[in-house]
Amino acid sequence: MRRPRCLGTTRPLVYRGFDHYGRVRAIAFVDERSSQAEQSTEIRKNVGRTLAQWESGNKFDILHYDSGRVNVGIGSWTGSRIAELMDNYERVATDAGTTATLYGYFGSQAAFNDVRSRFRADGAKTVITTDEETAFRDAGGDATLQQAQIDQRAKDVSKDLDFIGSDGNPWYPFTDGGVGAISEVSAHVLVHAMHQSGNAGFRQRLRDAIAHFGGDTKLGEGMVDGTITELDFLAQVAEQVIANVGAKYKKGVRNRYDDVMKRFGGSKLAYYFSPA
Repeated sequence: MRRPRCLGTTRPLVYRGFDHYGRVRAIAFVDERSSQAEQSTEIRKNVGRTLAQWESGNKFDILHYDSGRVNVGIGSWTGSRIAELMDNYERVATDAGTTATLYGYFGSQAAFNDVRSRFRADGAKTVITTDEETAFRDAGGDATLQQAQIDQRAKDVSKDLDFIGSDGNPWYPFTDGGVGAISEVSAHVLVHAMHQSGNAGFRQRLRDAIAHFGGDTKLGEGMVDGTITELDFLAQVAEQVIANVGAKYKKGVRNRYDDVMKRFGGSKLAYYFSPA
């Protein structure tokens, strides 16, 4: 079974640049020598970025209606999740000292609290006014607040990855059971597959991919002798997702998986379900 590259004791490469005052600064890059926690955090962020790219076009200020529900931001959050987003907005604005600007988009702090309370209480049934729609778009378009959406997306991804690592019906075959880790490229492909198939559908996509390679035994043999690589298996997971979407979506879905596999297929990072 494929194992992620082992961690060493050396630190990541460091790039030394200059800040806007001309002072030397050091930027540590996350690589396979970084700690398990650092690699896992970096992967969550990266998966969040590719989800935002392919699911909302990286539009932080998007607001649309799906089945009559309000959907907001790069995560297309709805219902009580919008209340959570507003919590994050308030936290980011508080740290930056810009709460007056945030509340101003909604008219006042009381109005902000009222909208948040409605989403928390009424969930997906929440109704908002056109002025409140504008407020969400304005808040989403404020670059100083966008970290709130990035953080929430990363939290969503963490839950998705926890699900992948907690249910063996079936397990992802290339999971490193020894340290409880998967590769970065698999994190991208599997989370996207979950989003497009649902939890139950995702497990079926894995079963179908395993069956494509002849079942557990033959797949295992191919993994050991190197005739079946992880990228081969992930490509088949993608094919199973593509096979189960409507005809008009197939090209876009294929482009999505081609993109993430090309960009992250060579990554040496590993996602650890319980980082040391």
